[in-house]
Amino acid sequence: ISDFLRGEGGSSGLRAEIRAFFTVWTFITRLPAPTWVDHHPGYLMRGMAYFPLAGSIVGLFVSVWFDFAVDFLALPATVSAAISTGFSFWMTGCFHEDGLADSADGIGGGWSKSQILKIMSDTRLGTYGCATLVLYVVAKLELLSSLGNSRWAWMDCSGAGPALVVAHAAARWTAPYLLATNPYVDEGGPKHRFYGFMLRAKELVTLGRVSFASLYTVAVGVLCYGSGVWTWLLLAAVFLTAWLSGRYARYLLGGVLGDYLGATICVAELVAFTTILARASLEGIAMKVLEGRWDLRDLVTGDRGLWLIMESEGAVYRLALASLFLCLWCAAVGPPDVFQRELTSKKRGGTSVSAKGGEALALEGDFADMYEAMTEELDRKCKPVGSLGTLEDWCARLAALQKSPTPSIRSPVLIIFCADHGVAKSEARGGEGGSGFPQEVTRSILKGLNTGLTAAPVLAKANNVDLKVVDVGVSEGRGDPPSDAKAEVSFKLREGTRNCCRGHAMTSGEVFKLMEVGRTKVREALAQQHDLILLGEIGIGNTTISSLLLCALTGCDPKEACGVGATVGREISKKAIAKKVGIVRKALSSQSGGVRTGGPTALLARFGGAELCALVGSILEASEKSVPVLVDGYICTVAALIASHISPLCIRVLFFPDLVTSEPGHKIALTAIAKVAEASGLPLPPLPALTMGMRLGEGSAALVACGLLKSVCSITKK
Repeated sequence: ISDFLRGEGGSSGLRAEIRAFFTVWTFITRLPAPTWVDHHPGYLMRGMAYFPLAGSIVGLFVSVWFDFAVDFLALPATVSAAISTGFSFWMTGCFHEDGLADSADGIGGGWSKSQILKIMSDTRLGTYGCATLVLYVVAKLELLSSLGNSRWAWMDCSGAGPALVVAHAAARWTAPYLLATNPYVDEGGPKHRFYGFMLRAKELVTLGRVSFASLYTVAVGVLCYGSGVWTWLLLAAVFLTAWLSGRYARYLLGGVLGDYLGATICVAELVAFTTILARASLEGIAMKVLEGRWDLRDLVTGDRGLWLIMESEGAVYRLALASLFLCLWCAAVGPPDVFQRELTSKKRGGTSVSAKGGEALALEGDFADMYEAMTEELDRKCKPVGSLGTLEDWCARLAALQKSPTPSIRSPVLIIFCADHGVAKSEARGGEGGSGFPQEVTRSILKGLNTGLTAAPVLAKANNVDLKVVDVGVSEGRGDPPSDAKAEVSFKLREGTRNCCRGHAMTSGEVFKLMEVGRTKVREALAQQHDLILLGEIGIGNTTISSLLLCALTGCDPKEACGVGATVGREISKKAIAKKVGIVRKALSSQSGGVRTGGPTALLARFGGAELCALVGSILEASEKSVPVLVDGYICTVAALIASHISPLCIRVLFFPDLVTSEPGHKIALTAIAKVAEASGLPLPPLPALTMGMRLGEGSAALVACGLLKSVCSITKK
């Protein structure tokens, strides 16, 4: 997403705009488009400028069917309206009507934001949705039939045909307007990944694009109805509908979302048809107002006084009084808004919190709701509130992920990704000599992992954790002796990454292939019924690369990020740290033009490393499956930070076992992740549960903490 927004998404040109239009066209119709167009959410947001254009084309096609039925076949207007509406449903796939039904179900059946969003994301149709669809279709047919036969003339049209063109264009103008003026809400449903992109790409709906949509809508109205007062009344009615819809969306949901935009388009269509049908009356009222012949003082000083309210001319006054009464009544007697109601419910023990008296806790809603509900449930246990510290946070987080008040961990698995880095090679072989150990040590550790001679297999066996070792980039260069290590290999960089001080460490294609390796390994683990992912890594030089990525992501100084890494002796070598700082500065300087451009994946391509890419992919896949992840050490935490920049929701699944005190960058990375969580409205991740000074890697801290995560499950069962 970030790559698109900073690169392709910001590009201009005729081809990009044509693609944006056809993206909109294929999105709101069933008609095909060129093969190089797809439902790309980024181009969809850019294409919001062309929503009215696409709408007017749809309206033109639909009007052709109406005119054919009523003029050529001489069918009644109601039947002709039904035929044209049926064609509209076929052409658009009932796209906006689906949003109308889902929104009606959610708003009608939900009493809180989380419930409304949950119902709206449900693909089933409920009572409110059925009733609203019937009302919408009946009203649309009646309005079109009442508008009558079409009369096409420049700036002087009338009848149903021109009304269809104008209404379809004006109603779809509401979508870019609402997106530009309101926050976008993540519904968290089955289309979460698609609409999550739109959440980040909302900035592409610029003022210029909304202005283009507005000018086009005005042009359509003027071409059909002229530039008189009447046309501006029609457009004002649609604008008022959009404005009120935005106000209601912010009150109810905190912003707009896809289904709600569709619902607004349907309502705006009916408003446009109604306004066109009431043209004569509205023009008369407007002229009275403009000429000063319509005065509210007539109610008091006129000949008929208050009796005017009871006559036909007083309908507007009666409507105003009824609306005022409803507003005052709701303000004085009604409940607070949904956000206040949700807060009050959580404090009192609402549907997301277990009721007192022995009723079972029911976890529902979004992650934050379930997390808070479980936290409150833990506060009711026989202990001082919060006295179990991080264990309580882990318990609430795990319960929210599993949507169960009694979470469990039955089958953990540790996945270790192994790779080499170009900066770790000796200077004679084109590297920077960035480690106290030669690069060949990576292969030795890899062999030890497979033969059970290193810490990870020993600790894994002691904690009953399955172990999988994946080679994604251990060097097999010509100068290296052959490796007899037997690790899983699907895709790997045969010589490791290139020296990032002299160019890009990888290509973008390699980055995504390596991320897919990580995703695949998680999918395989889940297929084998594992329910907890532990992540580890090995690779000489990867603390240097992690510090480099951290500096590029956060802007911190290399002196603040670089630590000791793997050491030959127990004494900390200031010389080794200084050399690492120098390598980081050199790499940042050599690619200074690109450090602040592109997204996280672009940084991975510039600096590496292969195992970090696989770790990022693993975290993203685990997040999409809501599977908990124990993040081992500094390198894995930097990978988690990168993943959080790609998808902030992945922070939900992260559990940090141990603080690496020898790597100052670890605390910086944890703080950066917390900032992403706060900006995304997610519960802040707690500090690591342990401070044991571990800095081995290999998933060793995650293995030690695995028992802790298992033990938190017992808190809820006793």
